Amino acid sequence: MMLKKLIFLIFILILFTSCASVDKHIWSPSEPIRTEKRSDFSNTDFILRSFQVFNLDKKDNVEDINYLRTKFIRYIIAQNNFRDVRDISINTRTPEDQSYFNLEVIAHPDYSKYSTILLDIPFFYPCPGFWPISPLWGKAVVKVKSTLYDKKGEIIKSFEVEGEKSYLMVFYPWYRTAPIEEALRQAYEDAFIKTSYTLSQSRKIILARTDSLKISRPLNQPSLFIDINKNSKKKSIAVLDLDAYGVSPSDALALSNRLTSELFKTNYFNVVEREKTEEILDEQGFQLSGCTSSECLVEAGKLLNVELMLGGSISKVGDYYSIELRIIDVETGAILSVASVDIQGNIGKVLVSGIKEAIGKMIRKQTN
Repeated sequence: MMLKKLIFLIFILILFTSCASVDKHIWSPSEPIRTEKRSDFSNTDFILRSFQVFNLDKKDNVEDINYLRTKFIRYIIAQNNFRDVRDISINTRTPEDQSYFNLEVIAHPDYSKYSTILLDIPFFYPCPGFWPISPLWGKAVVKVKSTLYDKKGEIIKSFEVEGEKSYLMVFYPWYRTAPIEEALRQAYEDAFIKTSYTLSQSRKIILARTDSLKISRPLNQPSLFIDINKNSKKKSIAVLDLDAYGVSPSDALALSNRLTSELFKTNYFNVVEREKTEEILDEQGFQLSGCTSSECLVEAGKLLNVELMLGGSISKVGDYYSIELRIIDVETGAILSVASVDIQGNIGKVLVSGIKEAIGKMIRKQTN
């Protein structure tokens, strides 16, 4: 009787512990590679109206979704050249003309896992905790459904793609989740590339629904963005978190994230990912806290091997918020451009319009 109970207990333990499992379903893919010949949507605006992720796990959070959303946009513009790219979550201004389309996206990540229970048993007896050979395999799958709408809200096209990546672990899968995480990253990458390619292949039908509605942009209306075609070589730039004065750390972090994403959307620089910046500086033992001087920014830039550094601050005095930004040349230590913007109101107004206005001022000053 005791032997049967022991066998049953071992079987239950195997079911619950023999397979690795990740507690996050959002794993951001690598940076996309921009194709030499992108599909020409140069007279059309692309608006990401909605980006939802289903089947989230316990450690997935809003910041992960927002970062994945930013990566998705990067994959789209890596193969497609739009006049302007707008994210409704951070930019709600009305399009300057009627030549645009909206995109709604739903992502559904998941993964499977299989094991040979027979080879798992020795892990509990007679080699408790030491039996190495316990194969675990499966597949990460990310389904992405996209729906394109014209300005009237009518569907232009709806399609679904599936990104997938298999994984295999032979030794100690109980303690390893990295292969599953990497498989999810590559599944996202595969799905995003397929979505971008399908959008590129749909160019004719999209333009057919937008070009006939096109109205020229007013000549006296300035753009916050610089035409990258005027610049043969984009310089690399890293962004440090904004120093906060009278602003909560969480609000300052949100503004720093927005600063990076808005800078990327100008298409004027090669922007280093924030998480990559933090990873490299952490490895070098560099202390980011209190890095406000030009000398400190230059030192950080050299460690990151970039040409330019962007630093700045966000402060609150009364009911005014003040954004201060500056770009520094890492090689010479010279301040190339500075910009300041004062916003009256709440922190949301700074997030929605203040950051973009400050970036626009800073870039225009640098190019003048």
